[in-house]
Amino acid sequence: MLTEIPIEGVGMYRLPNQWQTHRILKMAKGPNKQLAWLAFGLGMTLQQFKKLPAGKQEETRQAYNRLASPLAAFRLLPL
Repeated sequence: MLTEIPIEGVGMYRLPNQWQTHRILKMAKGPNKQLAWLAFGLGMTLQQFKKLPAGKQEETRQAYNRLASPLAAFRLLPL
């Protein structure tokens, strides 16, 4: 099972834990709420995440999509 993805120059991306998820769900709707999923997974604040270059932010978004995908919950077996 895939649980973390390294992002070069930034660190490891993990899905937010239960406490972080609770904090994100309490936030008001808007662009910051969507960025919070990415920032908290890296262990950063929103302000720190917003200072990252656009390429690193996109790389983090792709890592989130990979980990949040339903396929990430299954271990792929060789044929």
